Amino acid sequence: MKRIGCLCLAAAVLLSVTACGGSASSVSSSVPEVSSSSAETAEVSAVDFYDAFDEIIQDGEYGMHAKGITDNAKKFIADHDEIFSQNKPLSGDDLGLLQENMDLRSVIKNQEKAGNALFNETGMVAMIQEHSLGEDEEFTMGIIDCYNQPVGGQYCVFAYKGTVDALAGDDVSFTALPLCAGEVEQADGSTRTCVYIGCINMEKLDAAESNGTSASMENQSTASGSSVSVMDIPEVCQSVWPGSSYGPITYGEAVGYLLENDPGYEWYVNADNNSIDVEGSYITFNYTMGIADEPTICNFHLSFTKNGNGEWVPSYSGDECDSTDTFMECMYGYYYQGNQ
Repeated sequence: MKRIGCLCLAAAVLLSVTACGGSASSVSSSVPEVSSSSAETAEVSAVDFYDAFDEIIQDGEYGMHAKGITDNAKKFIADHDEIFSQNKPLSGDDLGLLQENMDLRSVIKNQEKAGNALFNETGMVAMIQEHSLGEDEEFTMGIIDCYNQPVGGQYCVFAYKGTVDALAGDDVSFTALPLCAGEVEQADGSTRTCVYIGCINMEKLDAAESNGTSASMENQSTASGSSVSVMDIPEVCQSVWPGSSYGPITYGEAVGYLLENDPGYEWYVNADNNSIDVEGSYITFNYTMGIADEPTICNFHLSFTKNGNGEWVPSYSGDECDSTDTFMECMYGYYYQGNQ
Protein backbone atom coordinates (compact mmCIF):
# COMPACT_ATOMS: atom_id res chain seq x y z
CA MET A 1 0.00 0.00 0.00
CA LYS A 2 1.33 3.42 -0.87
CA ARG A 3 2.61 5.37 2.14
CA ILE A 4 2.96 9.14 2.27
CA GLY A 5 6.23 9.67 4.09
CA CYS A 6 5.52 13.12 5.50
CA LEU A 7 2.24 11.89 6.94
CA CYS A 8 4.17 9.31 8.95
CA LEU A 9 6.57 11.98 10.12
CA ALA A 10 3.70 14.18 11.29
CA ALA A 11 2.18 11.33 13.26
CA ALA A 12 5.45 10.84 15.12
CA VAL A 13 5.66 14.52 16.03
CA LEU A 14 1.98 14.77 16.91
CA LEU A 15 1.85 11.85 19.29
CA SER A 16 5.06 12.64 21.13
CA VAL A 17 2.91 15.15 23.03
CA THR A 18 -0.56 14.03 24.15
CA ALA A 19 -3.27 15.34 26.40
CA CYS A 20 -1.53 14.12 29.56
CA GLY A 21 1.57 16.16 28.85
CA GLY A 22 5.09 15.55 27.57
CA SER A 23 7.45 17.22 25.16
CA ALA A 24 8.19 16.55 21.51
CA SER A 25 10.70 13.76 21.05
CA SER A 26 13.05 13.11 18.16
CA VAL A 27 11.60 11.20 15.23
CA SER A 28 12.96 7.71 14.66
CA SER A 29 15.24 7.23 11.69
CA SER A 30 12.93 4.42 10.60
CA VAL A 31 10.31 6.94 9.54
CA PRO A 32 10.33 6.96 5.72
CA GLU A 33 11.38 10.17 4.06
CA VAL A 34 9.77 11.90 1.11
CA SER A 35 12.03 11.94 -1.91
CA SER A 36 12.42 15.08 -3.98
CA SER A 37 10.52 13.43 -6.80
CA SER A 38 7.56 12.39 -4.64
CA ALA A 39 7.33 15.88 -3.18
CA GLU A 40 6.76 17.23 -6.65
CA THR A 41 4.00 14.88 -7.75
CA ALA A 42 0.47 15.91 -8.59
CA GLU A 43 -2.11 16.66 -5.93
CA VAL A 44 -2.60 13.80 -3.49
CA SER A 45 -6.17 12.53 -3.52
CA ALA A 46 -8.19 12.19 -0.32
CA VAL A 47 -8.33 8.42 -0.92
CA ASP A 48 -4.53 8.14 -0.98
CA PHE A 49 -4.18 10.47 1.99
CA TYR A 50 -6.50 8.40 4.19
CA ASP A 51 -5.06 5.11 2.90
CA ALA A 52 -1.72 6.23 4.31
CA PHE A 53 -3.33 7.31 7.59
CA ASP A 54 -5.13 3.95 7.77
CA GLU A 55 -1.85 2.05 7.44
CA ILE A 56 -0.33 4.02 10.31
CA ILE A 57 -3.12 3.39 12.81
CA GLN A 58 -3.39 -0.29 11.87
CA ASP A 59 0.32 -0.76 12.45
CA GLY A 60 0.04 0.89 15.85
CA GLU A 61 2.73 3.39 14.98
CA TYR A 62 3.49 6.47 17.07
CA GLY A 63 1.04 5.62 19.83
CA MET A 64 -2.03 5.33 17.59
CA HIS A 65 -3.92 2.04 17.77
CA ALA A 66 -7.03 0.98 15.83
CA LYS A 67 -8.26 -1.90 13.70
CA GLY A 68 -8.36 0.50 10.78
CA ILE A 69 -10.68 2.83 8.93
CA THR A 70 -14.01 1.11 8.37
CA ASP A 71 -15.15 -0.01 4.93
CA ASN A 72 -18.05 2.43 5.22
CA ALA A 73 -15.69 5.34 5.80
CA LYS A 74 -13.40 4.29 2.93
CA LYS A 75 -16.36 4.10 0.56
CA PHE A 76 -17.66 7.48 1.77
CA ILE A 77 -14.28 9.11 1.09
CA ALA A 78 -14.01 7.48 -2.35
CA ASP A 79 -17.54 8.61 -3.25
CA HIS A 80 -16.96 12.18 -2.04
CA ASP A 81 -13.25 12.74 -2.63
CA GLU A 82 -13.82 16.33 -3.72
CA ILE A 83 -15.34 17.54 -0.44
CA PHE A 84 -12.29 16.28 1.47
CA SER A 85 -10.04 18.34 -0.81
CA GLN A 86 -11.86 21.65 -1.25
CA ASN A 87 -11.52 22.76 2.41
CA LYS A 88 -14.76 24.70 2.70
CA PRO A 89 -18.12 24.28 4.46
CA LEU A 90 -20.77 22.05 2.95
CA SER A 91 -23.42 23.61 0.77
CA GLY A 92 -26.27 22.63 -1.51
CA ASP A 93 -27.01 18.94 -1.88
CA ASP A 94 -23.92 18.05 0.20
CA LEU A 95 -25.77 19.20 3.32
CA GLY A 96 -27.73 15.98 3.05
CA LEU A 97 -24.57 14.11 4.04
CA LEU A 98 -24.78 15.49 7.60
CA GLN A 99 -26.23 13.63 10.57
CA GLU A 100 -27.57 15.86 13.33
CA ASN A 101 -26.69 15.21 16.97
CA MET A 102 -24.25 12.40 16.23
CA ASP A 103 -23.10 10.69 19.44
CA LEU A 104 -19.51 9.52 18.94
CA ARG A 105 -19.88 7.02 21.77
CA SER A 106 -21.88 4.92 19.30
CA VAL A 107 -18.74 4.67 17.14
CA ILE A 108 -16.73 3.45 20.16
CA LYS A 109 -19.45 0.91 20.94
CA ASN A 110 -19.83 -0.32 17.36
CA GLN A 111 -17.13 0.36 14.77
CA GLU A 112 -19.56 -0.20 11.91
CA LYS A 113 -21.35 3.02 12.81
CA ALA A 114 -18.26 4.95 11.64
CA GLY A 115 -18.27 6.39 8.16
CA ASN A 116 -21.96 6.56 7.33
CA ALA A 117 -22.37 10.33 7.65
CA LEU A 118 -20.63 13.62 8.45
CA PHE A 119 -21.18 15.63 11.64
CA ASN A 120 -20.72 19.25 12.71
CA GLU A 121 -18.96 19.97 16.01
CA THR A 122 -17.07 22.58 18.00
CA GLY A 123 -14.21 21.99 20.40
CA MET A 124 -10.88 23.06 21.84
CA VAL A 125 -7.66 22.20 20.03
CA ALA A 126 -5.48 20.32 22.51
CA MET A 127 -2.70 19.60 20.02
CA ILE A 128 -2.06 20.58 16.39
CA GLN A 129 0.73 20.01 13.86
CA GLU A 130 0.93 21.25 10.26
CA HIS A 131 3.15 19.67 7.59
CA SER A 132 3.85 19.66 3.86
CA LEU A 133 2.07 17.01 1.79
CA GLY A 134 3.57 17.89 -1.56
CA GLU A 135 5.05 20.82 -3.42
CA ASP A 136 1.96 23.00 -2.96
CA GLU A 137 -0.09 21.08 -0.40
CA GLU A 138 -0.20 20.89 3.37
CA PHE A 139 -2.07 18.79 5.88
CA THR A 140 -2.89 19.07 9.58
CA MET A 141 -3.19 16.51 12.37
CA GLY A 142 -4.09 16.99 15.99
CA ILE A 143 -6.27 16.31 19.00
CA ILE A 144 -9.60 17.98 19.79
CA ASP A 145 -11.77 17.89 22.91
CA CYS A 146 -15.31 18.26 21.57
CA TYR A 147 -17.70 20.50 23.48
CA ASN A 148 -21.03 18.94 22.49
CA GLN A 149 -20.21 15.27 22.93
CA PRO A 150 -21.12 13.37 26.12
CA VAL A 151 -18.38 12.21 28.47
CA GLY A 152 -16.77 9.22 26.82
CA GLY A 153 -17.04 10.49 23.26
CA GLN A 154 -15.44 13.92 23.16
CA TYR A 155 -11.78 12.97 22.59
CA CYS A 156 -10.88 12.93 18.89
CA VAL A 157 -7.67 12.51 16.90
CA PHE A 158 -8.14 14.27 13.58
CA ALA A 159 -6.51 14.29 10.17
CA TYR A 160 -7.22 17.16 7.78
CA LYS A 161 -6.04 17.60 4.19
CA GLY A 162 -5.51 21.35 4.47
CA THR A 163 -4.40 24.04 6.91
CA VAL A 164 -6.14 25.65 9.87
CA ASP A 165 -5.69 29.16 11.27
CA ALA A 166 -5.74 27.87 14.85
CA LEU A 167 -3.30 27.06 17.64
CA ALA A 168 -3.45 24.77 20.68
CA GLY A 169 -6.01 26.18 23.11
CA ASP A 170 -8.14 27.80 20.39
CA ASP A 171 -11.80 27.00 19.84
CA VAL A 172 -12.70 25.66 16.40
CA SER A 173 -15.76 24.54 14.48
CA PHE A 174 -15.42 21.66 12.05
CA THR A 175 -17.19 19.12 9.89
CA ALA A 176 -15.81 15.59 9.92
CA LEU A 177 -16.34 11.94 9.13
CA PRO A 178 -15.82 9.35 11.90
CA LEU A 179 -13.21 6.92 10.55
CA CYS A 180 -12.99 4.39 13.38
CA ALA A 181 -12.51 4.13 17.12
CA GLY A 182 -9.32 3.16 18.88
CA GLU A 183 -6.82 4.27 21.46
CA VAL A 184 -3.97 6.73 21.66
CA GLU A 185 -1.05 6.48 24.07
CA GLN A 186 -0.60 9.11 26.77
CA ALA A 187 2.66 10.48 28.13
CA ASP A 188 2.14 8.65 31.44
CA GLY A 189 2.13 5.29 29.65
CA SER A 190 -1.63 4.80 29.78
CA THR A 191 -3.92 4.73 26.76
CA ARG A 192 -7.03 6.75 26.12
CA THR A 193 -10.03 5.77 24.05
CA CYS A 194 -10.60 8.08 21.12
CA VAL A 195 -12.44 8.45 17.84
CA TYR A 196 -10.34 8.99 14.72
CA ILE A 197 -11.95 11.51 12.40
CA GLY A 198 -11.28 12.94 8.95
CA CYS A 199 -12.11 16.64 8.69
CA ILE A 200 -13.40 18.26 5.50
CA ASN A 201 -13.44 21.76 6.98
CA MET A 202 -12.14 23.46 10.14
CA GLU A 203 -12.32 27.11 11.18
CA LYS A 204 -11.11 29.02 14.22
CA LEU A 205 -13.90 30.62 16.21
CA ASP A 206 -13.52 34.27 17.12
CA ALA A 207 -13.89 35.43 20.74
CA ALA A 208 -17.58 36.25 20.44
CA GLU A 209 -18.42 32.89 18.88
CA SER A 210 -16.35 30.87 21.35
CA ASN A 211 -17.58 32.57 24.53
CA GLY A 212 -20.76 30.52 24.68
CA THR A 213 -18.94 27.35 23.69
CA SER A 214 -16.06 27.47 26.12
CA ALA A 215 -18.35 28.52 28.94
CA SER A 216 -19.58 24.95 29.07
CA MET A 217 -16.01 23.78 29.72
CA GLU A 218 -14.79 26.47 32.09
CA ASN A 219 -16.26 28.01 35.22
CA GLN A 220 -14.90 31.02 37.05
CA SER A 221 -13.86 30.18 40.61
CA THR A 222 -14.97 32.85 43.06
CA ALA A 223 -12.58 31.52 45.70
CA SER A 224 -9.40 31.49 43.66
CA GLY A 225 -10.26 33.96 40.90
CA SER A 226 -9.15 31.44 38.24
CA SER A 227 -10.81 28.84 36.08
CA VAL A 228 -9.83 25.38 34.92
CA SER A 229 -9.77 24.15 31.33
CA VAL A 230 -8.68 21.11 29.34
CA MET A 231 -5.21 22.64 29.29
CA ASP A 232 -4.93 21.87 33.03
CA ILE A 233 -5.37 18.12 32.51
CA PRO A 234 -1.67 17.43 31.73
CA GLU A 235 -0.63 19.26 34.90
CA VAL A 236 -3.03 17.20 37.02
CA CYS A 237 -1.88 13.93 35.42
CA GLN A 238 1.74 14.76 36.23
CA SER A 239 1.11 15.98 39.78
CA VAL A 240 1.83 13.90 42.91
CA TRP A 241 -0.61 13.47 45.77
CA PRO A 242 0.74 15.52 48.71
CA GLY A 243 -0.31 12.77 51.15
CA SER A 244 1.51 9.95 49.36
CA SER A 245 3.61 7.64 51.49
CA TYR A 246 4.73 5.67 48.45
CA GLY A 247 7.02 8.19 46.79
CA PRO A 248 6.55 10.41 43.73
CA ILE A 249 3.78 8.48 41.95
CA THR A 250 1.70 10.79 39.75
CA TYR A 251 -2.07 10.90 39.66
CA GLY A 252 -1.95 9.83 36.02
CA GLU A 253 0.16 6.76 36.83
CA ALA A 254 -1.97 5.66 39.78
CA VAL A 255 -5.34 6.14 38.08
CA GLY A 256 -4.12 4.60 34.82
CA TYR A 257 -2.89 1.47 36.62
CA LEU A 258 -6.11 1.08 38.61
CA LEU A 259 -8.24 1.47 35.49
CA GLU A 260 -6.11 -0.53 33.05
CA ASN A 261 -9.09 -2.82 32.43
CA ASP A 262 -11.52 0.08 31.98
CA PRO A 263 -10.47 1.57 28.61
CA GLY A 264 -13.40 3.96 28.51
CA TYR A 265 -12.21 6.16 31.38
CA GLU A 266 -10.99 9.70 30.76
CA TRP A 267 -10.04 12.98 32.39
CA TYR A 268 -12.36 15.91 31.81
CA VAL A 269 -13.33 19.39 32.98
CA ASN A 270 -16.18 19.61 35.51
CA ALA A 271 -17.47 23.13 34.92
CA ASP A 272 -19.94 22.96 37.83
CA ASN A 273 -17.16 22.37 40.37
CA ASN A 274 -14.36 24.18 38.51
CA SER A 275 -12.31 20.99 38.77
CA ILE A 276 -10.53 18.36 36.71
CA ASP A 277 -12.33 15.04 37.15
CA VAL A 278 -11.85 11.37 36.35
CA GLU A 279 -14.19 8.47 36.97
CA GLY A 280 -14.25 4.77 36.25
CA SER A 281 -14.71 1.30 37.70
CA TYR A 282 -12.49 -1.50 38.93
CA ILE A 283 -12.97 -5.02 40.28
CA THR A 284 -12.30 -6.01 43.88
CA PHE A 285 -12.65 -9.27 45.82
CA ASN A 286 -13.58 -10.13 49.38
CA TYR A 287 -11.76 -13.09 50.91
CA THR A 288 -13.19 -15.69 53.30
CA MET A 289 -10.71 -18.17 54.79
CA GLY A 290 -8.24 -17.24 52.05
CA ILE A 291 -10.72 -17.94 49.25
CA ALA A 292 -11.90 -15.10 47.00
CA ASP A 293 -15.64 -14.49 46.86
CA GLU A 294 -17.45 -13.30 43.75
CA PRO A 295 -15.86 -10.20 42.16
CA THR A 296 -17.44 -6.85 42.91
CA ILE A 297 -17.40 -3.91 40.50
CA CYS A 298 -16.65 -0.65 42.32
CA ASN A 299 -17.26 2.78 40.80
CA PHE A 300 -15.45 5.92 41.86
CA HIS A 301 -15.18 9.62 41.01
CA LEU A 302 -12.23 11.91 41.73
CA SER A 303 -12.33 15.72 41.47
CA PHE A 304 -9.07 17.69 41.55
CA THR A 305 -8.83 21.33 42.63
CA LYS A 306 -5.89 23.54 43.55
CA ASN A 307 -5.28 24.36 47.20
CA GLY A 308 -3.72 27.53 48.57
CA ASN A 309 -0.23 26.14 47.94
CA GLY A 310 -0.93 25.59 44.27
CA GLU A 311 -1.15 21.78 44.68
CA TRP A 312 -3.79 19.69 42.94
CA VAL A 313 -5.68 17.79 45.65
CA PRO A 314 -8.36 15.13 45.15
CA SER A 315 -11.86 14.69 46.49
CA TYR A 316 -13.30 11.17 46.31
CA SER A 317 -16.74 9.63 46.08
CA GLY A 318 -17.34 5.98 45.36
CA ASP A 319 -18.55 2.54 46.35
CA GLU A 320 -15.67 1.10 48.37
CA CYS A 321 -14.01 3.66 50.64
CA ASP A 322 -15.38 6.05 53.24
CA SER A 323 -12.86 8.86 52.74
CA THR A 324 -10.56 10.42 50.16
CA ASP A 325 -7.42 9.56 52.13
CA THR A 326 -8.43 5.90 52.45
CA PHE A 327 -9.10 5.56 48.73
CA MET A 328 -5.89 7.34 47.72
CA GLU A 329 -3.79 5.18 50.07
CA CYS A 330 -5.37 2.04 48.62
CA MET A 331 -4.92 3.18 45.02
CA TYR A 332 -1.31 4.28 45.56
CA GLY A 333 -0.53 1.09 47.49
CA TYR A 334 -1.97 -0.99 44.64
CA TYR A 335 0.25 0.81 42.15
CA TYR A 336 3.33 0.51 44.37
CA GLN A 337 2.90 -3.23 44.94
CA GLY A 338 2.44 -3.87 41.23
CA ASN A 339 5.39 -1.74 40.09
CA GLN A 340 8.08 -1.98 42.77
